[in-house]
Amino acid sequence: MKRVMFVIESLSGGGAEKVLSTLVRHLDRQQLHVTVCPIVDTGQWVDEVRRYADYRPVIRRPGRSPLSRLWYQLKYRLVYSWLPLRWVCCLWLPHDSDIEVAFCEGFATRLMAHSSNRRARRLAWVHCDLHNFHWTRSVYRDDNEETWCYNQYDHIAAVSQTATLAFRQELPGVTSPCVTLYNPIDSDEIQRKATQAPSGAPHLTQSKEKTIRLITAGRFIPAKGFDRLLRIVKTLRDEGRPVELWMLGDGQLRGQYEQYIADNHLEDIVTLWGFQPNPYTFIAHSDLFVCSSIAEGYSLVIAESLVLGIPVISTDCAGPNELLDNGTYGLLTSNDETSLLNDIRQLLNHPDQLAHYRQQARHRGDTFAIAVTVQAIEQTIMR
Repeated sequence: MKRVMFVIESLSGGGAEKVLSTLVRHLDRQQLHVTVCPIVDTGQWVDEVRRYADYRPVIRRPGRSPLSRLWYQLKYRLVYSWLPLRWVCCLWLPHDSDIEVAFCEGFATRLMAHSSNRRARRLAWVHCDLHNFHWTRSVYRDDNEETWCYNQYDHIAAVSQTATLAFRQELPGVTSPCVTLYNPIDSDEIQRKATQAPSGAPHLTQSKEKTIRLITAGRFIPAKGFDRLLRIVKTLRDEGRPVELWMLGDGQLRGQYEQYIADNHLEDIVTLWGFQPNPYTFIAHSDLFVCSSIAEGYSLVIAESLVLGIPVISTDCAGPNELLDNGTYGLLTSNDETSLLNDIRQLLNHPDQLAHYRQQARHRGDTFAIAVTVQAIEQTIMR
């Protein structure tokens, strides 16, 4: 049996974290002993991961005592700022793994490049389009350091072919082999949870007559483009179109979105639901999923919407263009606000097109097989 360790910054409500919780649930325990080491002991997926893997956080959440809180703050600074990363690995990460996986670009990848476990194979995972959204520059001193870190890994895994090409384009000095590994999609779980009644939303199935319900989901960060989606919904409202928008997720920009909604009197048509452990029942009760992202790596929630047979419109960026097969299974629009607005209008004006993409979504959703994707991941891990 091989011992594999996944390192990630936290298990908060992002796509990569959800993917990891799905992956550890489906990995073959006859072949792999799985350990998950979040840097910070927090997130909505902690309990899920604990059920299927050894859980060994680096910075455990503090207790109630002042001493415990002081140690938490001190250790946070030691890990992120004060100690050499080689020391962090030696002091607080397990050293008995056969495979070490930095499961998300950023600090986890930078940290594990300094691992002292020289017998282990190392794999770095990339979940975004680094060419169009090179957010990790804030983590490294410069591109040379980032290139050096990735060259300490035996393999790089990216979540789509476009993300793989973007990685190669953005960091041409990385010589480690790069492979595309699609995210595992548990269709059975998605469809089962979609039928469950959501807590805290008893009126979920109720909507105004003839209202088209748009839905989106993700972290409230600039790359998701939710600000332009809110402006689009305001324009549609001002035109007298019967639409409403549900937004699932949370993040740093929530306050700005709430202010925009209040300033423009959109409270009756825009609902911020926050993070939802079961987003599928919300998606299933919607008419159109909208991806307004400036950059994506894969877009797990688009795949989940397709599984539920919900029509999708997305800006043309890495991941969505592959999931939608360049517009076969959903409407791809140019990556700008005007194009997205015009194409949403087009769907609202032509219900037959919306029905067409609903049918196409069902066809695409039927093609996701979790056994195939997990097998490809296992083969790469144990190579």
